[in-house]
Amino acid sequence: MTDPKKNIIRRLTPDPLPPQPAAQTALPQVDCPHCGKPNPEGDLYCFSCGNMLLTPGGTRRISAVQTVEIDDRSDAYFGDKSTLYLQVQGASEMIRVQPRKDGEMIIGRQSPDSVMIPDVDLSPYHAESQGVSRLHAAITRKNDTLILSDMGSLNHTHINQQRLHKHEVRVLNNGDELQFGTLVVRVHFRHG
Repeated sequence: MTDPKKNIIRRLTPDPLPPQPAAQTALPQVDCPHCGKPNPEGDLYCFSCGNMLLTPGGTRRISAVQTVEIDDRSDAYFGDKSTLYLQVQGASEMIRVQPRKDGEMIIGRQSPDSVMIPDVDLSPYHAESQGVSRLHAAITRKNDTLILSDMGSLNHTHINQQRLHKHEVRVLNNGDELQFGTLVVRVHFRHG
């Protein structure tokens, strides 16, 4: 007699699949109305192009206790009749700058061994000894804001004590403190 257990066909079941990691929930994003890049919800300015993510009169909740309203009188507003003044720390006079509507304006220092001349020359303020590069940073006018970016300077650019990475863009606000190397400059907008 044959053993009945030997004639039974057993179905082999594969090993169970290893547990999959839980799907990460994406943080809420807001698309920039100017360049279309996604930005974390709650940001006021686009990380990619530096434009405001809100239209004038709009509001965005920043935290459970703080709401920021954006309107035409925003500290970042820089219109056609606005003028930029740069106050170098320790200097008695301000540098008057009229940013172009197209193209960038270079901030740096003039050097006798270079043919490049920056639009805003900080040489009279001991720029070389304070670590200002010949082509240190750039200001670009974009719509009704000014954008600051570092041009790969050796001693970096800071805005309100936060370092800008090479080619990172930040929107300038009235009253911002800039630092090119160790040279401190305060930003002032005049409208009208």
